[in-house]
Amino acid sequence: MMSIRAVLGIFSLFHLSCLTSGTSMPHFVVTTILRGEPYLSLKSDHAGRRGNDKYEGYIKDLLDELANKLQWEFQIKMVADDKYGTFDPATGKWAGMIGEVVSGVADMAVADMSITAMREEAVDFSVPFMHLGITALYKKSGSQRVPISKEDLLDKRITLGSYG
Repeated sequence: MMSIRAVLGIFSLFHLSCLTSGTSMPHFVVTTILRGEPYLSLKSDHAGRRGNDKYEGYIKDLLDELANKLQWEFQIKMVADDKYGTFDPATGKWAGMIGEVVSGVADMAVADMSITAMREEAVDFSVPFMHLGITALYKKSGSQRVPISKEDLLDKRITLGSYG
């Protein structure tokens, strides 16, 4: 049976017991992805730096604060395949950060990742550290009024698309 591990900064029960045992400072491998500001980016002088000191951004600050408050150490590891997490039904395996957490390559993932029902079946998620709204963009025209309700978006003169 596949073990359930932590994603987006929450720990499995095993890891929580390690944190409270007081024996030694636990060390966690954190898989993540470089997507730039504000989440995580390389410092301008990263070539001359080592380890976690190469990175800056909200994710690095969040990990530093958690490590300080909970008395643990971490190593930031870039996800090997540059993916968030997709399931391959042919192999029955996860790719991306989800795959690294499920397989034990990483102890947790911290990223700007969408929580989906399928991902929730494989791993536990923390409360999201950020909520983003969905925005509709449209070209302004003199005769078109600003959409103010979802029914207005059904107007045949407005073209909708999605990015995912």
